[in-house]
Amino acid sequence: MASRKSKRSAGSKSTQSQIDFVECFECLPVSAVIVGSDGKIEKVNQLWRDSASKNGITDLSSVCEGVNYLDVCRRVMGEGDQFTEKAMRDIEGVLSRESTHLEIEFPCHSPGLKQWYLLKINLIGNGMVVLHIDITKRKLAEEALADEERKFRLIADKIEETLWISTPEAERIIYVSPAYRRIWGRDIEELYKKPGLFLATVHPEDRELIKKGFAERGDGEWNKVYRIIRPDGTVRWIQDKGFPVHDSRGHLSNSRSTYEVA
Repeated sequence: MASRKSKRSAGSKSTQSQIDFVECFECLPVSAVIVGSDGKIEKVNQLWRDSASKNGITDLSSVCEGVNYLDVCRRVMGEGDQFTEKAMRDIEGVLSRESTHLEIEFPCHSPGLKQWYLLKINLIGNGMVVLHIDITKRKLAEEALADEERKFRLIADKIEETLWISTPEAERIIYVSPAYRRIWGRDIEELYKKPGLFLATVHPEDRELIKKGFAERGDGEWNKVYRIIRPDGTVRWIQDKGFPVHDSRGHLSNSRSTYEVA
């Protein structure tokens, strides 16, 4: 009698655990799939179905339970290219227990809609749990930033003045326009590698002025005139005009200057 009660109790706990797991799985804030050891999809959550519909898939049975997950990936990522083939090998590596987890960013574009996802896979039991996390906002922001940077460089590379972006005290150079070579007579790549060379090019009698200026760059715009010494020993007067840039929290992020021959 006690043995029967014990079995019923164990069975009840097991059933409750399964119910809890299903509820947690459905509550995940991202598209989720459980894949068996044979590579077939055993369960998907509602967000997975919603995402498939959003991407124009009308026959949800083609991407849900009973379908081979790798076939779904090939359909979504596009067959034949090197990225997809490598991704397939990496996913198969998790299924075969050659690795325990995997993370891949991949595009999932449809006509008129750009989307990117972060694929995260972890082993669970004899299979694996797969999460597809929408990273479209970040990728679009990165694309927009890259486009703005391209436009910025297109303009900066053409102006006669030297455009300079650095950390506030110039311990790291973020960008220097090509005019630097003409005005300073020095190599830009050398400056990127050794930012301290900037202060070394300033005339010894003007260096304290520049050091003091670095400390004041968070206070507002500046307009200073000082001398630099070129590699051939000639001296040039430089007009340095710039302003500080603060991040969204109000912290000093970088400083931007234009340098021209005074």
